[in-house]
Amino acid sequence: MGNPIRFGVVGAGAFASRRHLPDMIENNDAELVALCRRNEAELNKVADHFDVSGRYTDYDAMLEHADMDAVLVA
Repeated sequence: MGNPIRFGVVGAGAFASRRHLPDMIENNDAELVALCRRNEAELNKVADHFDVSGRYTDYDAMLEHADMDAVLVA
């Protein structure tokens, strides 16, 4: 088996927090490396809960700076 796919998520809101993010965390073939959400306080809550260090309020910045293989738009 190869390296896990490094994911970033744009729109890390309520649905993503309940459905997509837990699935990514539990999947050995995926690594959650970056989250993007416009509201910085809410972004930090989600990122803290899922232990994600890549935090962005602008998706262009995430696309430019985060080391990712794929992006989920939620």
